[in-house]
Amino acid sequence: MKLVNYTQAVVPVILNTWIMSYVERWVKKIIPDMLRTIGVPVLLTAVMIPLGLCVFGPLCNIIMGWVANGIIWLNNTVGIIAMLLVGALWTILIMFGVHMPIMMTLLPVWMEMGFDAIVSPGSIASQWAVIGVELAYALRSKGRENKSVGWSCFVTNVTVNISEPAIYGILLRDKKAMAWSMAGGAAGAPEEKP
Repeated sequence: MKLVNYTQAVVPVILNTWIMSYVERWVKKIIPDMLRTIGVPVLLTAVMIPLGLCVFGPLCNIIMGWVANGIIWLNNTVGIIAMLLVGALWTILIMFGVHMPIMMTLLPVWMEMGFDAIVSPGSIASQWAVIGVELAYALRSKGRENKSVGWSCFVTNVTVNISEPAIYGILLRDKKAMAWSMAGGAAGAPEEKP
């Protein structure tokens, strides 16, 4: 079994839950009604823990490694376009929880060179773009509730550098805000210096 760190990982959880829905239907068919209260959770756990830890978690980790290698390949072949893509797509990567495996895959590059010329500039630009969208949303949105969401997300991001409330509370609800955030991240990425 390959040890996988599931911190901030959303994709393995979604995959496990989706597969578990099918396993639960199968388990309910084979367990008698009088034993379902205890039998279904026990059998479901006995099946899903090995599947989750030995199959789906490592599989998702391998896929995230491929994404990180793709970013490195993009940097080696097209240069600045890799930064543009990372700047534009970083909030989406955070949304699915795949940003941490990418950063861990690039850790040897940071250790060897002392900096990262691809992900760091793109992620910093993306973060600033999200902050700008939060501020604009707080100032320009209609309705007291939307303004409150904007200010709450803005203060949270500026003070403790947590952008998830904005991603899930603003960017997923408002396609224009998502587009402006992606455009700002892409535009700012080549300007950032590692």
